[in-house]
Amino acid sequence: MLVLTGAFDFAQYQAQKPPTRKRLEFMARAYDLLRNDLVFVSPYERAVMAKAGLHPHRSWRGSEHLEQHLLGPDAEHRVGVLLLPPLPEGATSLPPGLVRQVEDAVRSLRTRTRLVVAMSPWGYLREQELLPCRTCCWARALASGLPATSRPRAKPCGCAPLPRASP
Repeated sequence: MLVLTGAFDFAQYQAQKPPTRKRLEFMARAYDLLRNDLVFVSPYERAVMAKAGLHPHRSWRGSEHLEQHLLGPDAEHRVGVLLLPPLPEGATSLPPGLVRQVEDAVRSLRTRTRLVVAMSPWGYLREQELLPCRTCCWARALASGLPATSRPRAKPCGCAPLPRASP
């Protein structure tokens, strides 16, 4: 079993009141005790932490760029994990270059694993743009970004809506 933690667990996006240093320190200690296999800390959270005088642990992942990780004890039980970068400020759709980059990364990971998990700071609706049925090569995507403004619906081709790891 692998334990993955998505973005925005440390600081909600554009919250009215950012978390205090004490709260961030408590969260960091708690996540150390949980022994997650991967903790995804968004660039936004990293900025909130830096402003409070804290730095994410070296083993925590997430950046302004697409990241690929292989997790698991051996080749038979390996899982590919994609950490998707934040979208450009004010983006109304996914940049085509990023979509191609993600598709290439998924194809690459699928040659080395049987399961690919994608995690993003985008939220449910933006993730749906990335998952057209013609490129359904995902097993699961864990949304942890901005909340959806509409309820998820099954697609006409039978693809199931993505489960959300957080509200």
